[in-house]
Amino acid sequence: RAGGGWCRPPRAPAPVAAAAAAGADGFYRGPVAESMASCVRDNGGLLTTADLAAYEPLWQAPLEAGFEGCQVCTMPPNSWAAALLLQLMAMQREGVAAPGDEAGFVLQGLRTRSLAYGLLEGCIADPDLAGGKAAAALEAFRASPLAKGAGAAGRERNHGIDTSNVLVVDDAGNAVSLLQSIFIPFGSGVLDAGTGVLFNNRMRGFSTDAGDPNCVAPKKRPAQTLTPVLVMKDRQAWMACSTPGGPGQTGTMAQFIARVVARGESIQDAIAAPRWSKTLTGDFILEDSADARLREAVLREEPAVKVAPWGSVNFGSVVAIMRDGDGWLGCADTRRNAAVHGW
Repeated sequence: RAGGGWCRPPRAPAPVAAAAAAGADGFYRGPVAESMASCVRDNGGLLTTADLAAYEPLWQAPLEAGFEGCQVCTMPPNSWAAALLLQLMAMQREGVAAPGDEAGFVLQGLRTRSLAYGLLEGCIADPDLAGGKAAAALEAFRASPLAKGAGAAGRERNHGIDTSNVLVVDDAGNAVSLLQSIFIPFGSGVLDAGTGVLFNNRMRGFSTDAGDPNCVAPKKRPAQTLTPVLVMKDRQAWMACSTPGGPGQTGTMAQFIARVVARGESIQDAIAAPRWSKTLTGDFILEDSADARLREAVLREEPAVKVAPWGSVNFGSVVAIMRDGDGWLGCADTRRNAAVHGW
């Protein structure tokens, strides 16, 4: 409503209406594709209609790891999601910190995250170049009695803070965990006026190091942070969960899943619990919702950890749907706008 009257929502440009009717083919070919390619060229870019027409999505098998009697499934490269599985595997190997030992749980999380990213150094890039490397790192960790690489941080260039997550579970138990991101708010800041399409800037996930498998090149996908998760029991979906939060996603998911699966917390309590994460500049942070004793205990062991306000972008916003008897229970984080709906 504006000026005392009701405003009619703007009509979609004609090419967008045509694409909606034609489906995916109407986006990658025809007027929409022509308009987008022209917009990119007018802004000094290299996109052509032939590039769009040649695009094909990947259909990939998920990466999986056992954790406390469950199978946790997530994205393979070019996603960093393998780090979630390594964190959970390392926590299980050590023994997840017991309920009540909150400082031990936080410190274990910080330690295993550093380990996971160190072990994945050079493994996260376009699937054609690194598709098997992350799986090999997981298998090597399973086979090794020692957690080699502890303390190595790994390089994380792919930082984004404009991500949306959607979970859906139907009556038959089919589950979807989906994340979509244009990387940072308003992506590249380039809008195609002819279609209303806003271009992302995920290319910032590339490097310019010629020796890096993630070096920018034609027809490559950049490393990215999206970490959708399905937790399975007896090969059936038991929980779907995800969070935004850039490089904090894997750590947020690790502590949430460990709380629910290993420590027996409800999804409501696990979402509400004080959270640790990592910032875009590489600092570990602890949420200020942690009580004074927890903060003191963590900072005594890890004085470089900083305290950040509840709801800071890197803490994410977990959404989860979990099997509950014959039905499903959903919960949405209040750290950002989120909602749960059942029907």
